[in-house]
Amino acid sequence: MKLLHSIVALGFCDVPQFDNREIELDAYEIVLASDDDKKIFAIDGIKGEKIWEKEIRDNPTHWPFVSLNYRVYFSDDSQLVRALNLQTGREMWSLDMDDHIAPAIHLSKDEDTLYVPMVNGQIVAYDVTQKDKVEKKWTYEAPGELESPMIDDLKNSMIYFCSGLDNMNYEGAELTAELGEDLSSVLCLGVNYEGEEVWRVPFDDALSSPPVIYNGRVHFLGFLDGQILSVDAKTGENKTLRDLPDISDGYPALDAHNGFLYAGHADGGIFSANLDESDEGKNFGVEWEDELEKEQAFSSILHCEGENDEMKAINFMVFASETDLIKYDVEEKEVVWKIPIPGASSMTSPVMDAWWRLIISTEEGHVLAVNTENGEIIWQSKVASDNLYGIVLHEDNVDPRCQSSSLHVMDEEVLLSRLMDGFDDIESLDDQKTADQVSEEDEEEIDADENVREEL
Repeated sequence: MKLLHSIVALGFCDVPQFDNREIELDAYEIVLASDDDKKIFAIDGIKGEKIWEKEIRDNPTHWPFVSLNYRVYFSDDSQLVRALNLQTGREMWSLDMDDHIAPAIHLSKDEDTLYVPMVNGQIVAYDVTQKDKVEKKWTYEAPGELESPMIDDLKNSMIYFCSGLDNMNYEGAELTAELGEDLSSVLCLGVNYEGEEVWRVPFDDALSSPPVIYNGRVHFLGFLDGQILSVDAKTGENKTLRDLPDISDGYPALDAHNGFLYAGHADGGIFSANLDESDEGKNFGVEWEDELEKEQAFSSILHCEGENDEMKAINFMVFASETDLIKYDVEEKEVVWKIPIPGASSMTSPVMDAWWRLIISTEEGHVLAVNTENGEIIWQSKVASDNLYGIVLHEDNVDPRCQSSSLHVMDEEVLLSRLMDGFDDIESLDDQKTADQVSEEDEEEIDADENVREEL
């Protein structure tokens, strides 16, 4: 296992900057799923050629998650949650849930827990630390179906999300009935790692983006009325409510070093909002806007920022409008380059891999690799009939200076601790093994997985 992202993030090695570098491009997997094809695919990052495909029962409910130990977690509308081996596509386990699964499942930042939200308002937490066994940890009755994807906060041992108000099994049903008179109301909640509700705050707006944590506060981003609700992440207190421009469908990106949120405007263009409420000298709210000739951020936004002795200084964002892929210089506040893409972008942000290449997918099932420096297309592949949600990569292959709400990486402090303890829970293939060899060797293990699923 390379642990490229992990080692770079901890400052142990360089990140190659351009495609013509001396370090040879290493093979890696890009994962995506298709509604029309009813399949999940892995293609290689070098040429865009298919590595494996796996049939799924129904339409995916969201993009998959890829963990450090090479597991792919995803869910579909057939009430099924599955874990696959990233490099072979072999099913490791699956769970049939009691109800339909809501967007979106969430893998914790320590990768020990998989949270599965249901349309009936339940959130079920599973222990996924073991390769051959899945154990339910708890079930929480939320006020209703999730209105926004959840996030987790290792520092405070909490998950945050907002939900509707239609679950009669919720303990605060009297409150939700009262709030339900205002159809725009939702409840934003903090729930601890034991499945216990710690705080709840009503919010009169609709949400689609996940919350954002910055400087000890969690921010909930409304898109109908353009409001941002900010509360103390641990207690839910010290509430502030500020106005922002209406946010586009693409998820915003947080610059965690400087406290800026970069988002698309619903009417076109982009803006930067300052989330730092502790500095009275800063203007909490919109810092700047760029209309971009009314081009709307259709995809989620990728923001890349960083500088040290080994890495060159960068500060830019990348996103797709309905027709173009755009790289935008945050310092100069100008478009660096813009190229046409063969269809509307999928929901996930573009991803910058460790070799300075942007990977992006379209709703029509295309995947492209683009040179980050100049916007030249390196390869383009028509993988599936459609791909609404987007692509995911293993974190070893993602440049650690880049962040988006659709990127998942293990928490750095957890990773460092596990590396120091001799982290060896790795399910990647030995370099000399092929997928066929591994499949033959693991026949008994597959039978064991079936037995586990039957027991659950």
